[in-house]
Amino acid sequence: MVLNTSLANITALIPNPLEIISSSLSSTLAPLMGLFKAIGIVILIYIIFLIVKSFLNIRTTIRIKQISQDVKEIKEKINLLTKNNLKKK
Repeated sequence: MVLNTSLANITALIPNPLEIISSSLSSTLAPLMGLFKAIGIVILIYIIFLIVKSFLNIRTTIRIKQISQDVKEIKEKINLLTKNNLKKK
């Protein structure tokens, strides 16, 4: 019992080395942690931007394909009309 009390008193007097190391590390790494958070936010915004951009590119590609199909149909109709006009003359 006396040993337990004396051991408790000794540990109370000696600081924990892990607490000393962690407090010194946290004070030196605090600016880096803020920097890493800022970089993470920028990367997240960039990823969202890329997702939106790819969605818009897909929509643009679909529109271009539709316009291309429309142009082909118009060409066919014009060719048909010009052939009919040439036959009449």
